Amino acid sequence: MADDADLAQIEIDGQLQRARLTAATARRLAATGRCHNCDEAVQGADQVFCDQECEKDFQKRERSKAIDGSGS
Repeated sequence: MADDADLAQIEIDGQLQRARLTAATARRLAATGRCHNCDEAVQGADQVFCDQECEKDFQKRERSKAIDGSGS
């Protein structure tokens, strides 16, 4: 059974994985003025997603592709 330290480490590992994916995604995607997930206009010149939900959705699909090897 996991104790508090184990649960905290699991949470930290998850946050670190999400942060790494966010950083890798931001480096890979060029800002185009449109959301890379839903194609809506974005507000900032350097934004690649219109909101956090679109970013999470995009990252979820990217993780799935990486896991099953179906995308590049």
